Amino acid sequence: MQRFLSFLQSKAVLDGKFIEMITSSVEELTLYKLDYLYTENQSINTIYFLLDGFVSGSERVEGRDILTNFWEPMTFIIPDSIARKTYFESTVKIQLQEDSNFIKIKTRDILESLQYPTGQYLYNFFINAELRRRHLQTRFLRLCTVKERIRYLSDHHQVVFRYLSHEQLASFVGTSRPNLTNLLSEITRGG
Repeated sequence: MQRFLSFLQSKAVLDGKFIEMITSSVEELTLYKLDYLYTENQSINTIYFLLDGFVSGSERVEGRDILTNFWEPMTFIIPDSIARKTYFESTVKIQLQEDSNFIKIKTRDILESLQYPTGQYLYNFFINAELRRRHLQTRFLRLCTVKERIRYLSDHHQVVFRYLSHEQLASFVGTSRPNLTNLLSEITRGG
């Protein structure tokens, strides 16, 4: 909990009443590899803040699971459905790739925190920052070739290669698993 409060404090000045409200309404929990935070068509009553671990999101398209997102520590995990403004149910499966620690925040408590200026600021900063990060990353990756996408991941998000299968990575960068394997070996040879 202290790491979460320190993280929030680094982004905004928190008053005592707001800290009391946050600490009384959030829950710290540990979940385990392959557990789900959200499944398709699940009501969204909570969002999560990832303290430690690695989490990925996938969507079923034409019978295949396509990796749509991943989260690293010290980020908010917000289902894609919130980005799509379908607030009531998740359109993706969000699954842990390793044992992970979270702060669980009820959406009702987030709405109540908006009564406070600090709550409004934090909501706008973090929720919008996460949506903006995801939008910019998706937009950037759409403009790149598959090889450039793989290089970007290896330069900026090396952890994905440790936790995700080649099939998951291939779905994220938009190629087949055999082509991904060839490109990875080409890149490691310096190509």
